[in-house]
Amino acid sequence: MRGLSLALALGLLIGGVGSVPAVAADPDVLDVSFGGSFSSGNTYTAATGEVMGGTLTRRTGAESLDPARGLVLAGGADGVRFQPGTAISGGSVQQSFLVETAFTPAATQSSLATVTAVGGAIFGRYNGGNLQYGFSSEVGGQWQDVVQSVPVPSAGQQHVLALAYEVGGGGATLHAFLDGQQLPPAVSTSGTATWHPDAGAEIGVGNEVHPSALQRGLAGAVRQVRLATFSGAFNPADLRLAKPVVSLAKVSVGFEGSIVEGRYQPALGEKADPAPVVTGGRITEPGRLRLDSGDVSWRGAGLDGGVLAETVVSPEVLRPGAELIGLGGAKLVATSNNTVELRAGTRATAVRLPVPSVKEGVKYHYLGLAVDPGGVVSVLTAPGVAAVSESAPVTAVDEVRWLTGARGTAYGVGVSTFLGKPPVEAQVLKALPCVVGNLTPGQTMPVAEGECVTSLVAKASAIRPEPRQVDWQRMEQTAFLHFGVNTFTGLEWGHGDEDPDLFQPTGLDTDQWARTLRDSGFKLAILTVKHHDGFLLYPSRYSDTASPRAPGWVVRATWWRRSWRRCASTG
Repeated sequence: MRGLSLALALGLLIGGVGSVPAVAADPDVLDVSFGGSFSSGNTYTAATGEVMGGTLTRRTGAESLDPARGLVLAGGADGVRFQPGTAISGGSVQQSFLVETAFTPAATQSSLATVTAVGGAIFGRYNGGNLQYGFSSEVGGQWQDVVQSVPVPSAGQQHVLALAYEVGGGGATLHAFLDGQQLPPAVSTSGTATWHPDAGAEIGVGNEVHPSALQRGLAGAVRQVRLATFSGAFNPADLRLAKPVVSLAKVSVGFEGSIVEGRYQPALGEKADPAPVVTGGRITEPGRLRLDSGDVSWRGAGLDGGVLAETVVSPEVLRPGAELIGLGGAKLVATSNNTVELRAGTRATAVRLPVPSVKEGVKYHYLGLAVDPGGVVSVLTAPGVAAVSESAPVTAVDEVRWLTGARGTAYGVGVSTFLGKPPVEAQVLKALPCVVGNLTPGQTMPVAEGECVTSLVAKASAIRPEPRQVDWQRMEQTAFLHFGVNTFTGLEWGHGDEDPDLFQPTGLDTDQWARTLRDSGFKLAILTVKHHDGFLLYPSRYSDTASPRAPGWVVRATWWRRSWRRCASTG
């Protein structure tokens, strides 16, 4: 080991975590995680940071708080009731609001066990094997329930049920989300929710507030509940407890895979389930599909809500008559090398394309065709840029076709679903075409969102370490040494409240430490001189210099440094 450069580093690691809260459209009326207490009888006292614009009370007094689970409920009459300081419902008050509940259900629920309820009219509850949500409305002396339902979520796991009550159009719509996934809305065009006269201003958590239904308690736990008002149209971005899935990719293909018996086999990082069918085409190199009067088609399930189909192609594909995208009866057809036509029903709308984009010398066009739930068809000529949007007769989308009769190179195809209007994040082909430019080796490489695997692999192979990183890697093995109070208590982690007199090293041979490490091939050792428990192996203004042990141990730390240097220069 003679001639080796041995180093001793004294290390101190300190970590921190920060977060920035989301901002709602309107201030929250209620947002509690049940970190407080029922310190005033059955009235809840909020913890620091919780929002409670009103009074929150438990019903039976048997409801308990658990640090890990939140509000624990046994069903039956258990539950909590929130009375807002300013009513959001009741009587003639019809205000739009949303309520989100994070809950963990038990395996067994009683009939109509309620997750959340508002005003004796709006409900989200168990009904046999379904989770039922909706509202009750009285119109012309006749009562009607506007109801939707989905299968119950799995027991023993946390879920988030979000209900957003939106007033307008002569009635109301109850938007619903379960764990961020949009559910079919409950819609009434003939009337709004009819509040019970004794419960119109109340919100129930884990139980009903309707006076005749107070035994519909949820069995399980509620981790958090949030209530907020909003104006105008409901925006899913206002949800907070479970981020709404505003778009969901079904197909995202950059043609880095292969074609086997007419079906495309996705490469790493691509998505296509089931596999698209390719006719009249071949992959000439990763990222390029060469078509000769062929097409690409895909038929899949779960195309609810809005649907966006995309493709990225070379300019040569834009030959008159080539059907670039077919979606729900609407077609995008090339009419020249710089114009396309939207055909839906008997209507045809011309769209002029921008000049081709260029990426590493490769020219290409991005094209998208979107159909939203209201029957509006949009043509996109760049990610997030709608050149034309118009109402048109469309059918249910169950198949997507690209590049029918086209000749030339295609760089990718994609399908995604979305809520409302097609958001920018719905575009799944933003990083195409897959092009590897002239890379200069370096210590870092920029990477774009959604960048293709072929490019990522090329960039990874061009990464080079800094000289100091090479020096460190040549050391091959590094030792970490922890020597403190935990050595004498046998604890893995100290708490900082142990008696420092426990630290009484005797027969200490730091030369033996250094020899063992040296003989085992270690060229670097790090002695941790302060850890989270606060014990120091060096003098500080907080040390007890009057104690013989404090300066004595400082001497021993110096011995370790000398031992390491001495053993490094011998052998």
